[in-house]
Amino acid sequence: MMTQLFSWIAGLVLALLVASCGGGVGVAGGVGSGGSGLAEGTVSGFGSVLVDGVAYGDAQALVQREGESGVAEAKLGQRVRITHSQGQASTILILPQLVGTASTDADAQGEFTLLGQRVRIVSATDASLASTVFDGLSQVRAGDALEVHGLWSREGGQWLLLASRIDKLLSPPTTLLLTAPVRSRSADRLWLDDAQGNELHAAELPASVQVGSLVRARLSPDALSPSTLPQQAQSVADANLQAAGDQGLSLNAMVASSDSPSGRIRVQGLDVRLPEGWVGAAPAAGSLVQLQLKRQGAEWVASSLTEQTQQDQPSVQLKGTLDWTPNASTLQLRGTTVRLPSSALAEGCQGLPAQSEVYVTVQARSSAPGQLPVATRVECSIALPESSVQEATGVLQALQAGSVQVLVRGTVLTLQRTDRSLLAPIDWTAWLGRSVEIEYQRTGGVLVLRKLKPN
Repeated sequence: MMTQLFSWIAGLVLALLVASCGGGVGVAGGVGSGGSGLAEGTVSGFGSVLVDGVAYGDAQALVQREGESGVAEAKLGQRVRITHSQGQASTILILPQLVGTASTDADAQGEFTLLGQRVRIVSATDASLASTVFDGLSQVRAGDALEVHGLWSREGGQWLLLASRIDKLLSPPTTLLLTAPVRSRSADRLWLDDAQGNELHAAELPASVQVGSLVRARLSPDALSPSTLPQQAQSVADANLQAAGDQGLSLNAMVASSDSPSGRIRVQGLDVRLPEGWVGAAPAAGSLVQLQLKRQGAEWVASSLTEQTQQDQPSVQLKGTLDWTPNASTLQLRGTTVRLPSSALAEGCQGLPAQSEVYVTVQARSSAPGQLPVATRVECSIALPESSVQEATGVLQALQAGSVQVLVRGTVLTLQRTDRSLLAPIDWTAWLGRSVEIEYQRTGGVLVLRKLKPN
């Protein structure tokens, strides 16, 4: 009771602090911060970008994949790290945990092995987490080339990755990505804390990588062969969060280990001291927690901590402008497709003409892995917010270094290209005069291209 009371008071104080800063972060199922800092968690929606239910404006955000150059696209269920100030994201870094080939089929509990790591598919009946998002597959088979996002937990004395999203790759990866906790270190060698006790060797190992740290290693496809010991990594990086100065951190993660006498827990590779005044036992290993953290000297200290349940998890949330299709059974918005029961449509969605521009707000619940989220409430408006993200299908007229022209509903739109615009990596000269999909945003009277891809 005292723990719950403290958590409630801490949450109320934090909400008042956010309000006093003039807003900036919408809170829905998570804990936000009105100041500058980092946030790491799972993408739960778009319309800004939502991470565990907390909204961050993404109009000026550069989206990239960790370790890669170029512009990327954030997707539902991905693990991301956001750099933000006053609720506006400047960078969104996509953080896959594993990229490689599954060595086993998923068993009856949804577990399989990938690069020596235990991975579990989260079912729709899980008590604490949203179900795993699948893309390109309906089940996991040995030999599947996969990219996996998720949360690290510990069960039965072993580490376990609880998958939030699994993508099936079109071909085996040319570089493997292995994120894992460290069991021990000696000079330039690491022993990973996994069932196989994988040993890695790298020419350079960061001094910050120690026992219990999360490391991110890139390897050649044959590096994990049993005949190759120790495995030679192309690179090894410290995967733990690094914050500068007074940067705060919002983190949604599973408790890997818990020590009530010392008032500490370990989450996502970080050793965290519980909030000052915490009463009662520390959250148990396997608990899902939402943390607000600050650096104090060499350690992370929680300023607030809330234990989460499935009921606390945010539903899928989507906002944006699209061309309306009456009587549709599905709706696609911000790269996410949801099933659309007629019972979910609010009164304002009734009788809208086909192909009219409509601003929609979607609440949906996640379904079983491999199935589309189901809309529970869809609200519509023909009054388009000035900065809403708009989606449309049109005909590509011209593609230049600084702009794109697309014929949409009889009007040629000139869309400004920026260093944050995402273009599919294809030969676009062959697509002149053909149908394309665009995503754009009106900023100060200028239409800014967010995404261009073939239809």
